[in-house]
Amino acid sequence: LACHVSPSVRTSFTADEDTLLMKYIATYNPTKKNRSGNALYKYLEANASFSHVDNKWNWSRTHSWQSWQNRYRKNMDEFDRKILKYQKKKGID
Repeated sequence: LACHVSPSVRTSFTADEDTLLMKYIATYNPTKKNRSGNALYKYLEANASFSHVDNKWNWSRTHSWQSWQNRYRKNMDEFDRKILKYQKKKGID
């Protein structure tokens, strides 16, 4: 009697989700300090449950806070480049 465990299904990140994550980080963590830390991503996940009011962060429900954090960490240089460009465009210091 063999027992097979099926692998967990992963949800891939979309280009739109990358853009939303970039805008979130640019707005709520404008400096590079602590962008890789847990707090920023736990905040994102915790507030998703309140997003029904204005659907502001409803998009973040598709992945765990750890997945969002890992997405940033694995693509940090690209995200940081896009964040800086977005901040300049929006006048975010």
